[in-house]
Amino acid sequence: MEGLLIIFVSIFIIGFILQFLLFQTRNSRKNHHIIMTVSLIFVLIVSYIAFTSQPENYTTKRMIATLWPALAIIAVFLDFRKENNRLPDSVMTLSMLGAIAQMIIL
Repeated sequence: MEGLLIIFVSIFIIGFILQFLLFQTRNSRKNHHIIMTVSLIFVLIVSYIAFTSQPENYTTKRMIATLWPALAIIAVFLDFRKENNRLPDSVMTLSMLGAIAQMIIL
């Protein structure tokens, strides 16, 4: 049981660090793209864990688990546009928090 708690806490800490770096690297586009890509991979992994932890007859929860990576992919596409706004960061934050919350709470 302690191993599972360590995994959950480490996922939470990694998510917090990625969110901090996401909002701090706004001036450097190259670093920001790297952090967005790492965040996308993190959301994909966490959503995969949330998806596979649900039984097959919990279809609604499994469909919600596929929503978070879709939002993360949309955030990455929005980030590679030339505009310099906070919308991609906000969408990635929503995606990451949703994936972590579903894995831990639901």
